[in-house]
Amino acid sequence: MQLKDIKNKYILAPLLLGLVSFFASCEKHEDKPIKDWDGEGFYCNDPEAVNYNWGFPGNINDSLCIYPTDLFVGDWILTDTVFNDTFAIVEIQERTISFVNKSDDSMSHLMELQGYCNNNTPIVLQANRFMLASLVDLIEDDLGQLGCDGESILTGFIRLKDFQSDTLYLQIMRRSAQDDNFTIKGTAFKN
Repeated sequence: MQLKDIKNKYILAPLLLGLVSFFASCEKHEDKPIKDWDGEGFYCNDPEAVNYNWGFPGNINDSLCIYPTDLFVGDWILTDTVFNDTFAIVEIQERTISFVNKSDDSMSHLMELQGYCNNNTPIVLQANRFMLASLVDLIEDDLGQLGCDGESILTGFIRLKDFQSDTLYLQIMRRSAQDDNFTIKGTAFKN
């Protein structure tokens, strides 16, 4: 026997033994059976709710529903920055604001932003199930609503960071009677 035959014998034999052992130890994969629904759990079945059909399948329990205004209602600390039409900073302000639910049904999702205007003029918003509240158009034949001064026109929105967030973002456009345009951007934290 030559040295070459001995090397091949000692290299090939363990290699073949390892391959046979590897394939012999493999098992066929079987999917685990899908667990049947056991009737446990509840979910909200109102399409107007933010948590519509979360937890489905289950038993319907609409007392679990969370409506859009529920996410905003309460006191917030707002820091906002006012920019002019060239995006130069005009003013930075901090104030306490509140959202109050003004809906008399589960369909309109109206609320008021209070504390934003120094003269206590409320700003009316309508929330949707996607964590966004838009300023309601209250001026006939125009977009927006009257601003804090009773002359300028406001449009804009407020958006929550996420479903369980204590942070919201505000962006309002203010157009004055003299056609001066201002953008107001801010961040608020639940108080």
